[in-house]
Amino acid sequence: SYVDLDEIVANLYLGSWQSAVNLKALKLLNVTHILTMEESELPDDVQRLFTCKFKHIVDSPYSNLLVHFDDCFQFIDEAIAQSTSILVHWYRLLFYILLDDC
Repeated sequence: SYVDLDEIVANLYLGSWQSAVNLKALKLLNVTHILTMEESELPDDVQRLFTCKFKHIVDSPYSNLLVHFDDCFQFIDEAIAQSTSILVHWYRLLFYILLDDC
């Protein structure tokens, strides 16, 4: 089946909601951690199988993602340090970072 995800760097994947609930694909890629950045958490069955972090982010051009970066980067680094893979996923593919004074 189709999996909507891309490997950004070794062991770091970026994908959609569909990729986050595709258990077969995640197991094949050795994904053990999932970072969810959207308005809804993953289903309970997915959360039981993976180490998950949820960041409630509204899909809007006015959402400030910068406030979440330190915590998210630490979670990603922890997964990669364990020689496992991590999936960072979103819902609609639309994320905006508003930078004042850039």
